[in-house]
Amino acid sequence: MVKYLRNGDMDASCLAELAVMQYNLRATCICGHSKVIDGVALWWLFERKSRDQSLKAVGKYLICARCVKDGQKVNWPALQTTRDHGSQCGLPCPGAAVWDCQ
Repeated sequence: MVKYLRNGDMDASCLAELAVMQYNLRATCICGHSKVIDGVALWWLFERKSRDQSLKAVGKYLICARCVKDGQKVNWPALQTTRDHGSQCGLPCPGAAVWDCQ
């Protein structure tokens, strides 16, 4: 069920809601590195892999690219929904057949 914030924006609780509302997800690592990930591309990845799409669970699958280069594997970044332009981070978006409801 979609909740509304005081400013009137919708508050997504899962990736499907995030994608439908055309929001993206900002992931910020404890090292300070931040990346905005395209909501539709992220939803499609989780949908194809049958992963838990609740925003509470998404962080366990996200790893900071900067920390990996330094030899660390840091999961559970801080997550924030945003309207900022998102990068697909190499993730494919679903094709037209997925959106075709006929």
